[in-house]
Amino acid sequence: IPSSEVDWKEISYQFQRDWDFPNCLGALDGKHIKIQTPSNEGPLYFNYKGYHSIGLLAVANAKYEFIYAEVDASGQDSVDGVWTNSSLRKIFENGNANIPSRGIVPNSSCKLPFVLIGDDAFPLKSYLMKPFPNKSQSNTKRIFSYRLSRAQKVVENAFGILGSKFGILNKTIPFAPEKVKDIIMACVSLHNLLCRHATKAYLPPGYVDGERKDGSIIPGTWRQYDNIFLDMLPLERLKCNELSLEEMSIRDEFANYFMREGAIVKQKLMT
Repeated sequence: IPSSEVDWKEISYQFQRDWDFPNCLGALDGKHIKIQTPSNEGPLYFNYKGYHSIGLLAVANAKYEFIYAEVDASGQDSVDGVWTNSSLRKIFENGNANIPSRGIVPNSSCKLPFVLIGDDAFPLKSYLMKPFPNKSQSNTKRIFSYRLSRAQKVVENAFGILGSKFGILNKTIPFAPEKVKDIIMACVSLHNLLCRHATKAYLPPGYVDGERKDGSIIPGTWRQYDNIFLDMLPLERLKCNELSLEEMSIRDEFANYFMREGAIVKQKLMT
């Protein structure tokens, strides 16, 4: 994970440049990886989908690289368990990684916090933004949710690339949990290496999702691999968490910015 403010701001710059989401430090998601039934520990790793697995929590940058990945080999089933036990949560809540506080956003004099983004499965935090609930959304809320989900696609694609290139992740891995952890982290490391140093061969044109001028998605060719995400399933969703005034206020700040100085043409076409 980045350890300097300069590195964090470079990630943020890439998200603004490529996905029009300022002050974003990464897109967060998690998956189950199937494993064989562990000896003497079967119930511990039995998940809500009815098979044995361990959880992979990861953050991707705008270039589909994983800047953070952690395998939870304790048998936690849900986002709540995996997230609560993660070193990432502790880093952000304890302020241990030189994470910038607030920064001026494009076309505006206002300063917004630097945040991670995640989907509905994750809790809303002052450092972790998620979409508004679907019910009774105003136009402002719909546009915020669109802008976040658009940038969030980088981690969906990162997991898709990982699964399409490393087939072992798309079937039951026949080893003990600790061995599986090493295999997963090796796949993640190789993925990052190939993204950085063999981009054209590893990610040929059209391999990841693209966008048309109207904002609609051109599916990447990695999606042609039918078994991806059949086994790498999402973690169980977190039950609704109580929201603080600070958390809701920060999300509203981003939402209002996207309606004014930070507006883009595609949001009008897609919402």
